[in-house]
Amino acid sequence: MREIGRVDHTGCVVMLLSRRPDAKPVELSLDPSDAVFAACLELSAANPVPLPAFLTGSAYDPDAAWTPPFTLVFKGRIVEVTNVSVALTPDAARTEATLRVKKFILGKERELRALRMDVAALEAVADPQGKSRAPISREVKEAVFVRDAGRCLECGATSELQFDHIIPVSKGGGNAEANIQLLCATCNLRKSDQIA
Repeated sequence: MREIGRVDHTGCVVMLLSRRPDAKPVELSLDPSDAVFAACLELSAANPVPLPAFLTGSAYDPDAAWTPPFTLVFKGRIVEVTNVSVALTPDAARTEATLRVKKFILGKERELRALRMDVAALEAVADPQGKSRAPISREVKEAVFVRDAGRCLECGATSELQFDHIIPVSKGGGNAEANIQLLCATCNLRKSDQIA
């Protein structure tokens, strides 16, 4: 089973008819106002429809006997199905092909949704607010150190001092002097990303 093309609501059909890597896609234009095309497109949103119904403009007959290989359209995707049981009756073969195409396309959609969510999560971790975090300038650090008398504002410690954002960068805080305070490592860790 392989996806060999797409059909869209404008009547554009793009198919790859050859398995060769250098093969060029074939483009066809169908009349989107044609009642048969519109009916086939609507049907294919819920269930696979044979491609010939689209291309020939023939009315879709769900009871017509099918013989493998099948070329079906489902959710705008053209799928070639070759792997159905040969011993099946035409009805059973049609049912199996329909189920295989649904599983194939719906599985690809689920995989794509999961991939999008994974990438979004990775991008959010790499850059939580879509902003790059600029370092606190030397001038701001010196002014804060003098203002806070070189001591932790929570416990008064003078060792392991850190420049802490009162409103965390992750919550929109910046590097202005008014948003920076001195905390020791222990107090800064306790504060975490809370607003002071």
